[in-house]
Amino acid sequence: MLNYLKKKNNKFRILRIISTLDPKSGGPQASIVESTNALCDVGYSVDILTSDKKNYLKHKNCKFKVIKLNLDSKSYNFSFKIINWIRNNKKDYDFFIIHGIWEFNSLLARIFIKKNYYIILHGQLDPYFATATFKRIKKQIYWYLIERQNLLNSNGVFVSGKAETHMIKNTYVNTDNLKILNIGYSNNIHKIKISNKNYEHKFYKKIPILKNKKFILFLGRIDHKKGLDIMLNSILIINDMKNFYFLVAGFNKFKNKYEKDLINKINSYKKLKERVVITNFLEKDLKIAALSFCEATILPSRGENFGVSVTESLYFSKPPLITNKVGIFNEIKKYNAGIISSDNYTSIANMIKKFINLDKKTLSEYKKNSKRCFNDIFDIKEKNNKLIKIINKNVS
Repeated sequence: MLNYLKKKNNKFRILRIISTLDPKSGGPQASIVESTNALCDVGYSVDILTSDKKNYLKHKNCKFKVIKLNLDSKSYNFSFKIINWIRNNKKDYDFFIIHGIWEFNSLLARIFIKKNYYIILHGQLDPYFATATFKRIKKQIYWYLIERQNLLNSNGVFVSGKAETHMIKNTYVNTDNLKILNIGYSNNIHKIKISNKNYEHKFYKKIPILKNKKFILFLGRIDHKKGLDIMLNSILIINDMKNFYFLVAGFNKFKNKYEKDLINKINSYKKLKERVVITNFLEKDLKIAALSFCEATILPSRGENFGVSVTESLYFSKPPLITNKVGIFNEIKKYNAGIISSDNYTSIANMIKKFINLDKKTLSEYKKNSKRCFNDIFDIKEKNNKLIKIINKNVS
């Protein structure tokens, strides 16, 4: 254990605050286990405070404590219970990491924590969000009244790389004078541990149509930002699909309008109905199976700060097919680890056609490059873990 982490014979203590650890909510929830375990490995004591009732990390290999407030789902995560908890327990921590903005958590930090707190943006200042006029105006008002000061009062704003730094400097609100700290990509990755071999049986029992079929996988939230409607339009203009299928995994039990529109579109075209398979959010063995058996993954996104599913694809040596709106597309391009397109249906169609027509030798090279890209850039290693370096600098 590192000596400078000692504080009155106790470990230096960190509290991470995130509204929910439900993996269905997206990338931050999926990656927080790895990055928090990395902090614990170098001697920190870390707790995660969440509003959840359910323990979503029950079967994870966690080296940290999860504190659940058992709150009912509330808009913007406001609750007097979380205020009281922070007021009663903040003295037990030396360092605070707030996940996300546009919720009560960042205002909570400014008012009740006041010092030693950092905010991780998680792409929530993506210029993409300016495309919806009403939401943009609402966020702009909240930004100038409250949120900007929350960030200015923090010790710093964590971003995941150069792409996000560029993005927030050119977004739809004034981000001047924010102290931006690049914690790198490694704090966003999520390694999926393969624990048993039953995943194959479970997967094909759930989705028998894909047995012995080649398929391209979309894995994540079903949202307009992810561009699945563009992908469907691209499939319609591809003449020869080369016996490839598409698995879209991430639908909710209670489907939103966008999900319903996608389903209606699939059912309206014979080609889509035959080639596109939809299913709910995949976890544990089913997720492992989907990543193991797919030929590639696809993220036809209109805007993406990072793309945790892309690094998961690389980890499994599966070439990602992504747009140039995904924050890490330059790294994928540099390693020739996947194929890049623009976020329109003709470009995505050309990307898909290029992939499904690859010869075996070229495909093998893509797979090798995918794993190499993950190992070199996205794997968590203490020596290049910028989050650990920033915290060490502030506690030494």
